[in-house]
Formats: sequence, structure tokens, C-alpha cells
Amino acid sequence: MLLPAKMILSGIDNTFFAVGTDQLRPQMMGIFWDVKPDGITFVSTDTRKLVRYIDHSAEPGVETSCIIPSKPCVILKNLLSSDDDVKVVMSSRSATFTTEHISLNCRFIKGNFPDYNRVIPRENPNVITVDRLTLLTAVRRVAVCADPAHSLVKFRLSNNCIELKVDDANVSTLAHDKVECSYDGRDMVIGFSAVYLIEIFNTLTTSDILIKLADPSRPGVFLPDENSENTELVIILMPMTVTDF
Repeated sequence: MLLPAKMILSGIDNTFFAVGTDQLRPQMMGIFWDVKPDGITFVSTDTRKLVRYIDHSAEPGVETSCIIPSKPCVILKNLLSSDDDVKVVMSSRSATFTTEHISLNCRFIKGNFPDYNRVIPRENPNVITVDRLTLLTAVRRVAVCADPAHSLVKFRLSNNCIELKVDDANVSTLAHDKVECSYDGRDMVIGFSAVYLIEIFNTLTTSDILIKLADPSRPGVFLPDENSENTELVIILMPMTVTDF
């Protein structure tokens, strides 16, 4: 199949941060390519966060799937130019990526990738619309005072406002901030890792983002307010246990 390099690079850029590093789960140590005749779905997960990026900007014309290890993904990202066309030949065990200037062969990761569609929540009725850079800046600001062991940031959602709170009892530090947003849902207190949130907010590129929540114990869904043409990006993140705000 012949694919534009831009499609491959976008798939890697949007999913690489969620690739697992646990050697006890080798099938998660790469990016899953779910190839359909009309497009490719790129997926990665480390059990705490999951990214699904669907791209219909080109039609592979075949149906197959594989798990590309993280190292070849880094090599492709460094070698490919967004203007290239890439010939991709897949066998049962490996793939070869060929352009006018390079040829790269990589072996697939053995194993079955998790059923990612079952993991993505369907009903998260509490919806936040917020300026991405404003929230990213607030998370970075309060995260300075977070316990480095888990980087927990607590969020209290009410009255079109997100309150952020971080404390570390070990060194007696505390940080508090507020961000205006549009919030349609019930009042809620929920916690997330600041490290993972910063990765997510850096991956999403739109000015506004959507955050869909069900309750403090179920995954949050993070979306751009508008997807690029022929693409769809969904990121989910497991919350952390919060007893109070």
C-alpha cells in the first residue's frame, strides 16, 4: 500500500506518548495499526491512558493489523519528510517502509492488542469546554507543589469553573488555582496525574478542548473541540483516587 508520510507521522505524533513501557505487557510497547480499506486507526495504551487516532486521509485498500514497536516509530519520525510517499509492505511478521531515499524493515510485536473500542466510554454526560492553553498553564503552575510520587492534581467542577488544588503533606506545600470554563454537568471532585494531563494537553492542538466525565472513578475522555478533516482523535485517562478537595 502507498501512504502519504504525513499520515504515518500524524499517527505516531498523536499516539506515541501513551505507548507502554512495562515489559510484562510487551504487546503494549508499540503502536497498534488497525488498517482498513478506507483508512488506518492508530492506537496506543499503557493501561492508564489510551489514545485512538483515526485517519481517513488516504485509502490503503487492504485490511490487516499489526503492532509496530516504539523504536521503529522513532526512526520513522526522524527519517520521513511530510512530503514523502511511503510504500508499506506488510507480511505476517514484519513491515517494510520504503521511500525514494530510505528503506526500513521492522518486526512486529507478537501478541494480541487489547480491544480498544470496548475501553472508550460511550456515556460521559458531564462535559467541560475549556481553553487548552489556559488549563495547561494552570496545571503546570500547581504541579510544582505536587507530590512527585504520583503528581496528583484535584479538580472541583462547579458553576462554569474548574478549581485546581495540589498538596504535598511530606514537605507542607499547597497550591490552588481557578480556570473559567463552560461546564454542563453535576458538581464533582476528581483527580488526575499532572504528568499525564500535560502530555494530553500538548498532544491536543486546538484552542479549545472537551473533557467528558461520568464520575470520579471512571475514565475521562479528552477531545479536540474540532477534529482535522478526515481524522478523529480520542484520548482517555484513568482518574486517581480522591477522598476530598
